[in-house]
Amino acid sequence: PALDDATYLRAQATLAAAVLQADALIGEILDGLPDDVTLILTSDQGYPLGERGWIGPGGGLYDVRTHVPLITLGPGWPSGWRVSALTSSEDLASTIAGHFLLPDSPATGEPLQSHFLGLAQPGSDPRALLLMADEARALRTARWLLHLPREGKPELYEKPADRYDQNDLSGPRFEVVEELTQALNELT
Repeated sequence: PALDDATYLRAQATLAAAVLQADALIGEILDGLPDDVTLILTSDQGYPLGERGWIGPGGGLYDVRTHVPLITLGPGWPSGWRVSALTSSEDLASTIAGHFLLPDSPATGEPLQSHFLGLAQPGSDPRALLLMADEARALRTARWLLHLPREGKPELYEKPADRYDQNDLSGPRFEVVEELTQALNELT
């Protein structure tokens, strides 16, 4: 259903209030946190605010839902570091295991330390991330997001240019859709 401006503005104001409240609570936690404690904040999914006609959790496997924050604070974590490469929630376990030098960790992701230690090669991100939900499957690469709904036609978005997944290129770039669909099918 189409969202009217009042609904969108109400959702935006509600989220802004929730973010301010969370920020204040995190500030209180940090004020009482000893210097030798690590704090890691993340989320299970993004929160659409009207993008693609959706407000709140859910809404397909588009970047607005799958792009989540990760904030680390404490000894050994550099301040202000950002990772521009594709990452997944699996990387969190490897990152934590690597940070605390845990032996024989069963973590399967890629530790993010290589990015802030300068070991990762800029622009060399060959990863493809498989995303799955009840309503769709998707494949995210550094250049593309292929979204395959359970019902309907495939959608293709160029990254990072199309940040909000608005310009479906599946028609003019059908060869990319075919290539990524085959790769996605091999992963599932």
